[in-house]
Amino acid sequence: MKIKRNLTHILTIISFFYVFPCSVFAETTSEGSPINDRKRIHTYVSTFMFSKPRFNMLYGITNNLYLGISLRNGEKSNTSENLNQSSNNSVDYFQNNKTRFNDLFTFKTQYFFFGNFYSNLELGLLTGYKEENRKFKIFLNNSEVLPYSKTTTSSDRFLFSLGLGYRKEFFDHILLGTEINYGILSASKINNHYTFIPQYYNGLPSDYIFDQLYSDKSDYGTRKFFNISIYAGIAI
Repeated sequence: MKIKRNLTHILTIISFFYVFPCSVFAETTSEGSPINDRKRIHTYVSTFMFSKPRFNMLYGITNNLYLGISLRNGEKSNTSENLNQSSNNSVDYFQNNKTRFNDLFTFKTQYFFFGNFYSNLELGLLTGYKEENRKFKIFLNNSEVLPYSKTTTSSDRFLFSLGLGYRKEFFDHILLGTEINYGILSASKINNHYTFIPQYYNGLPSDYIFDQLYSDKSDYGTRKFFNISIYAGIAI
């Protein structure tokens, strides 16, 4: 409960910065010489614990307001095959194909409200996948083949997050910073399609029954996330 209460306070503060950025933390400076004269283009690579790095590029609309994108490569597509002998007169042939998934693309808005401190807002998309699992039971004594397949599709997921960060330019062109974000990842719609011939199995295949009893979809529900990242890059 304490963590949840702290996160609520953080979100309230961030929202306040976005609604009243000028009235609360306006920089008292002349029009031609801002206190923090930042470069227009900020490109940097950020990482969070053991996650894959993200590439970020932002453009300064004003000295305090930056807009840009963030990209992260997901998991590559893969194919695997396996052959097992299930009995003296039959073998099982398995084939699995899974498309590329978990590519991340987001739009970022950052507002520097006090010196090198900024608020961060992100809207993004996490790509889904399609996976095909095929099984062929091959009987050696009569050359009979029993086919079974399962195709799973996962829809794309949407992301929304708010955060606070600190970024500074060193030696005019070197960027170093850190960022804390709290957000929500939407649920993914999962569809399973099965193909088999019931009369060959005298009803339902054991693979189908097992999948219905033990299929776990908990990882695909709506979830909240909280992360702290560090990054380095170049200012132009």
